Amino acid sequence: MKPLTQMGLTPYFQKQIQELDRLTLAVGRVVGEQRNYYEIRTNDDIIRATLSGKMRNEACEQSQLPCVGDFVLVDYNPLYALGSISHLLKRFSSLKRKVAGEYTAEQVIASNLDTVMIVNSLNRDLNLRRIERYLVMAFDGMIKPILVLTKKDLVSPEQVHESIKKVREIAADVDIVITSSDDLDSLSSLNNYLGPGQTLALIGSSGVGKSTITNFLLGENIQSTGDIRYTDDKGKHTTTSRKLFELAGGAMILDTPGLREIQLWEGDGGVDTTFGDIIHLLSACKYQDCNHLSNEGCAITEAIDSGELDQKRFKNFQKLKREQEYMERKISGKNKKGKKEEWKKRSKECRDRTKFLRKNDL
Repeated sequence: MKPLTQMGLTPYFQKQIQELDRLTLAVGRVVGEQRNYYEIRTNDDIIRATLSGKMRNEACEQSQLPCVGDFVLVDYNPLYALGSISHLLKRFSSLKRKVAGEYTAEQVIASNLDTVMIVNSLNRDLNLRRIERYLVMAFDGMIKPILVLTKKDLVSPEQVHESIKKVREIAADVDIVITSSDDLDSLSSLNNYLGPGQTLALIGSSGVGKSTITNFLLGENIQSTGDIRYTDDKGKHTTTSRKLFELAGGAMILDTPGLREIQLWEGDGGVDTTFGDIIHLLSACKYQDCNHLSNEGCAITEAIDSGELDQKRFKNFQKLKREQEYMERKISGKNKKGKKEEWKKRSKECRDRTKFLRKNDL
């Protein structure tokens, strides 16, 4: 097996390990997550491990627990079936969203990624607004995005050209790769993004061809794939869990289940980066408090009227901006409540300690 130093264990993580100074623990990377245990890739083997009691009790949020892609320290004895994960190393990047439902919490889909391939099919799945949302997720997580448009064999050359034009308008600085399952050369071009030690994830809706790409890059059919439904030209949902696979060239690739719900977490510049053209126009507005509806001299309305800016793109920018601002307010309120509860707990401990000292004349 390749050493972890060739599988993403960079000096960034090695420094953390040295500072922890826990030489008796094994270093590993989470390559799979099951209901009752994690699959951990060490220098010598793939082992199974559960969370230590301390880690489980100290974690306040799900995002503070390991996920696929994380580097961890494990207390492991080969004589026992399961190891115990005691430390989670700090991530350098993460693909995250708000958990599904009404509960306000962060879900880390995968971590320590160098590149994320945003996969959309060229037929009925092509959705520019969804692509913009994926781009925000990637930039917020400090991950380089690549746009992969699949199933070009299901549309005409004219439709391919028109789709590329539309996608280029919303992602001017992002690489775009066009593929088809029956065109091996198009799939082979994806290898250009898989350098040694690099970690890449595939994200997108169900049935867009993520598992087909994964199987091609692996050189074997490990992930299940589904045939196209003739009623709507869509593929079938096949991937049900996240798993990190090693490629022969030293890269690692993660296939993810289709994401039905993509609610953004708090922002880290992703919206501004994705909508850089709009940010530039906003800075040119005549009024700082411009409503971008009817004010004379508004750069936004002038760009929309001239056809320079798609109104749907601007509305999506406003929507995503409001969504993240709302989430940041919710998180801020939750943090304040958490701090209040912590101080109440400390105050009670202090009072109890004082009573104990007085009662025992100490």
